[in-house]
Amino acid sequence: MATTIYFEVYNSTKGSRKRISSRLKVQPSNWSLIKARVLPSDQNYLEKNSEIDKKYLSLLNKLTHNSYQNDSSELINYLEKFIQLRIALGRKRTSYKEFITIKNRMLAFEEFRLSQGLKRLQFKDLTLRFSDDLIMWMSNRKYDPNTIKKHFDTPLYLLKISLLQQFLCDLREQLIKLLIPPF
Repeated sequence: MATTIYFEVYNSTKGSRKRISSRLKVQPSNWSLIKARVLPSDQNYLEKNSEIDKKYLSLLNKLTHNSYQNDSSELINYLEKFIQLRIALGRKRTSYKEFITIKNRMLAFEEFRLSQGLKRLQFKDLTLRFSDDLIMWMSNRKYDPNTIKKHFDTPLYLLKISLLQQFLCDLREQLIKLLIPPF
């Protein structure tokens, strides 16, 4: 008997969870809980995985667009999307707890910037001046140097993941086009 695939969405600001149906059905034996993917044992696994990706990305874009429309920066939005992705994939809280902490500190830093008359953080603003300001702000609040270093390592890690995910999605789309002839 086929089971419907659900997306679990966690709102970190409200602390609430919500299950949203994908309307796709998969046999439990053809589903990987760890990878949150349809396994190759299913005849249409490429199409189903592609459909899951599309629905998940549209859901994520809809949720983040509604939640953060002009209320936050690109950097904060991206951190939130990454946290939501980890939760939807069923990862343990310990794997994304650090990202929640960094997001909250970046929100506090952004509020400090706004109080100084500066604008919200955009990716184009991540310059040497930004890094100097962040180091100074965190140092004034007596953060450990290793904690400060994490705030520079994590965005680099997220950027690498983002580029890799985009590459894999593009590659999957190309494979589907090659394997499925148009009608």
